[in-house]
Amino acid sequence: MRTIKEMMDSDYSVEEDDAIVGEPMGRPKSAAFRTVDMVGLDTLVHIMNNCHEMLPDDEARDIFQVPQFINKMVERKQLGNKTKGGFYKKEKGADGKKQILVLDWKTGEYRPKEKVRIDSIKVAKNTDDPERRLREFVQADDRAGRFAWAVMADTLIYSGNRVGEICDDIVQIDRAMKWGYNWKAGPFEAWDIIGFKETCERMKQEGKQLPPIAAAVLEAGGEGFYQVADGRRQFFDLKTKTYQPVPVDELGIELKLVKQQRGEVDGNTSATLLDLGDGVLCCQFHSKMNSIDDDIVRMLNQGLDLLEKNDDYIGMVIGNQADNFCVGANVMLLLGNAMSGNWDDLEKAIKAFQDTCMRLKYSPKPVVAAPFAMTLGGGMEITMGADRICAHADLFMGQVELGVGLIPGGGGTKELLVRALEGIPEGVQNVNTIPYLQHVFEAIGMAKVTMSAYEAQAMRFLRPSDKIVTNLDHLIGSAKRLVQAMHLEGYQTPRRRKLALPGEMAHATFRMVIDSMCKQHQITEHEQVIAEKLAWVLCGGKTRPSIKVDEQYLLDLEREVFLFLLGTEKTQERIKHFLTTGKPLRN
Repeated sequence: MRTIKEMMDSDYSVEEDDAIVGEPMGRPKSAAFRTVDMVGLDTLVHIMNNCHEMLPDDEARDIFQVPQFINKMVERKQLGNKTKGGFYKKEKGADGKKQILVLDWKTGEYRPKEKVRIDSIKVAKNTDDPERRLREFVQADDRAGRFAWAVMADTLIYSGNRVGEICDDIVQIDRAMKWGYNWKAGPFEAWDIIGFKETCERMKQEGKQLPPIAAAVLEAGGEGFYQVADGRRQFFDLKTKTYQPVPVDELGIELKLVKQQRGEVDGNTSATLLDLGDGVLCCQFHSKMNSIDDDIVRMLNQGLDLLEKNDDYIGMVIGNQADNFCVGANVMLLLGNAMSGNWDDLEKAIKAFQDTCMRLKYSPKPVVAAPFAMTLGGGMEITMGADRICAHADLFMGQVELGVGLIPGGGGTKELLVRALEGIPEGVQNVNTIPYLQHVFEAIGMAKVTMSAYEAQAMRFLRPSDKIVTNLDHLIGSAKRLVQAMHLEGYQTPRRRKLALPGEMAHATFRMVIDSMCKQHQITEHEQVIAEKLAWVLCGGKTRPSIKVDEQYLLDLEREVFLFLLGTEKTQERIKHFLTTGKPLRN
């Protein structure tokens, strides 16, 4: 409601509003109006009318008055997705392609959506640290920064005035906004992030009245609404005018606090080893977008070395608390080395990554991966390398390498194949494995990405024995418990398995289908090359069903094909295009 008022008062467009109050402010990508389209405008109007009627003494009651243009939208049945049009609308353009239209709230007419180009938004998109992103964004002196500050300042003050009215403390409000609305930080956490005292001073300079709790913190000499003392997080309690411990959730492990309490076991610029307590290590990624590089591989191996040499440690969790678990390998480094002809270094790096994933899988002590959000490419390979997975329900997992003209090269092709064939009992002969291979071929060849952990389980990316957690705050704690349970049960290293693959005859069948798809213009000629190479690995290369091959044999095949494709001109064009535009190229 506050964003709608600011949009109208300061003459902003719908797409400008959404570009500002979404990800740059630590809120969902759907921001304001796209969220309304999903929920339904009639629902929003009902809520606004109810608040306006039931809150006669609220200092911001006028903000719940439904604007005239929204009433007209309801009359025209422009309610959002359920009526095929709300603030946004999709329709075919003159060229037959779908285009997104946006409502001009002043005229009530739809027009083509325009790209929002404001410097502070561009800077925010390129800032990985969410706290720094928010702090710099609301301080920016441009069209976006001024809008963000106006909305945030009033939101913070309104939230502060509700303490003691709708709940007893700030922790409950912060959690409600994070858990219910998917904010990265609640209002009081955000206030601390952008600078508690600086924000209070700016509010006073602008003639805004501080809420009682902010004034109380200043009077008590506090530095913010939250503080860390004796390794525990504390919040300012308005009733006692003192800092009180934040209620401890046994599963709610915060890695930032773990680091403050126990320090680092080891670390480098891209990853850190932390001690979660009770003998459980945690390998935390913190490279740009958590993309995999040599430092991450080194730290994973360092953690495995500690498990093998130090009896004080019983297992390791691979997890972090960034926006995404891991977006995959750093393709810019791959392209740079390929164009420079550093093939020996590339092969060593890929072999080292494969070996690391195998060490994770066959570690003498349990390793549990805790993926969430985007878990793509190499991130999925690391996840599948762990003996068990404890995944958040909101999981976007997939082997997406084909989008840049490659196949999974760190063991992803091999591991998906292993998982697909696990249902076949050992010793059973004359099994037609082609349907199992086809399942993996489609998952990789179509770059399928799951929309949830449950879908990942259905697609055999996760095993039935893997755990799914619905509360993201409990993910690291649940993964730690899983390590402890595996240790107490008497953990045994998984037994290595050999596979009977169909070999060249099955590959000929795949080639026939792939060739037909190319002739029908369903795939390009280069995609035909990629698909045939993928099928070659899945079929086991030059083998036959009577000969069982081990995992290392498949890894060698996978690495050979990966390097071959990386050396092709068409694949390098795909990588360049992706790095430049962020979109896949079909050449």
